[in-house]
Order: sequence, then structure tokens, then C-alpha cells
Amino acid sequence: MTAKQFSIRFFFAAFLCAAFAPSLLHAQDVDKELAAFAQQFQDAYNKEDAAALQAFYTDDAVRVAKDGSSISGAANIGAFWAAQFQGADATLTLTQSLVSWSDANHAYIAKGTYQVTGTTAKGDAFSLSGGYSNIMLQQNGAWKISHSALIE
Repeated sequence: MTAKQFSIRFFFAAFLCAAFAPSLLHAQDVDKELAAFAQQFQDAYNKEDAAALQAFYTDDAVRVAKDGSSISGAANIGAFWAAQFQGADATLTLTQSLVSWSDANHAYIAKGTYQVTGTTAKGDAFSLSGGYSNIMLQQNGAWKISHSALIE
């Protein structure tokens, strides 16, 4: 390889690195931001703070349970959480496993697993687990869930 060929290849490689570095850094930032979001959601759940959980959703959000039933609207989702906490004692653990851009949704998708353990209002022990997939949007600088689906 001549010095000129080396220089051209080096310049091209440097150009590619410079061109893609901002998007890679942005993707890393989104991963960290959505991991922090998942932690904040988990903390609010474990404090049984239905109002804080409601604030994590867009006004027109949809939450779909494993059985296919759904709840629409942040206020209704907040009321759902408040009802779930009545007399129960539960602990949520979230593990985010993937954040990716979805062209179809024009949004980021955050996926992971959840586990909820505790006792019902009647004192019965329970343990629930599965996966989740959330469509995440940024509104006024804050991440929000616009669509959440619990999956096997």
C-alpha cells in the first residue's frame, strides 16, 4: 500500500467515525435515560405512588395486559395503579434488556422483564413475572410511555 492509498483510507475511516459518532453517543444516552426511567418507575411502584406512575404515561397512553385487556388514558392508568395498591403489599423489579428505535412508531421501544411479588389484600402470597414492551416518547424533555404491553 502506498502512502497516498494509506492516507486516503485513513481519511475515509476517520470521516466515517466522525459521521456516526454523534448517533452512537445519542443511542448510548437514550439507553441510560430509559434505564433511569425504568428505575424511577420501579421506585414509584414500590412506594405505591399511583400519581407518580400516572405521570409516566402520555395523556392518551394505552396499557395492555397479558390477557389482552387494555386501559386507555393516563388518568385511567393511574386509577388502575391506585386500585392495585389497595391493601396489597407488592414489590416490583424491572430489568430493561433492550432499547431500539422503531421507524414504524417514530419512537424508541424499551423492552425488558418484570417480576412482582407480595401479598394480596386478603393476605395471599403471589408472584407474577413476564416481559414488557413500551413505546417511549419524549414530551417537554421527559420520557413518557405512550403504549405499554405486558408479554409472556
